[in-house]
Amino acid sequence: MSHAPVSITILLADDDADDRMMAREALEESRLTNPLVTVDDGEELLEYLSYRGRYEGATHKRPGLILLDLNMPRTADSKLCTIRTEHFRLTASPRSS
Repeated sequence: MSHAPVSITILLADDDADDRMMAREALEESRLTNPLVTVDDGEELLEYLSYRGRYEGATHKRPGLILLDLNMPRTADSKLCTIRTEHFRLTASPRSS
């Protein structure tokens, strides 16, 4: 029995626009057709994952892969732990797709 492939959303968190562009181009050259969402800093990443701030009421899917720049502004080490914890807790919620 064959199953249809599942498309996952890729979330790229990077404050450098050139790095985001290079990552997008690399994914396109690899012929990946997965949706790519980008955020500019750690605060926006947390908002995206928890449907807060500008993402309140949004209906986007949870990312299946997060590409994270660890040296972004507005991202303290403790928040990176929160990102990981919140993401895994929230992916188990009924709201995830």
